[in-house]
Amino acid sequence: CSINGITNAGATSACSGSYGTTANPQITYVNGDLTLGGGAGVLVVTGSLTISGGMQFNGLILVIGQGSVLINGGGAGAIYGSVFVANTNAATSPFTQLATLGSPQFTWHGGGRAKIYYNSCWAGVGNTMHYMVVSSREEMY
Repeated sequence: CSINGITNAGATSACSGSYGTTANPQITYVNGDLTLGGGAGVLVVTGSLTISGGMQFNGLILVIGQGSVLINGGGAGAIYGSVFVANTNAATSPFTQLATLGSPQFTWHGGGRAKIYYNSCWAGVGNTMHYMVVSSREEMY
């Protein structure tokens, strides 16, 4: 589930729920929906992202695909870094790519003290990580 700090939490094979720490941030790709309980690093979600309670995440969160974020109250949750939300895929299966960008959804329910703090150090955390090619594929036309 984790290769050199890169985690793929696919819809069919869920990871242990560890999305990095401040001491060991990691890059996590979730192909589908995710309920986030905390972590650090770079998080990419292709489905809907749900955040509840006293969660803390340090880093960059990219919600690309369905472009839907739901933040529920009930705690003092915080994101230190930045959040980017883009609706690039259709809302129904097979979730094909849209010809033009759709409107992202960002829903914030009351209760608690959930906050997003822009932090340039954590927003750029992916720039200091070492990337490597895990696999490649070439197609002939």
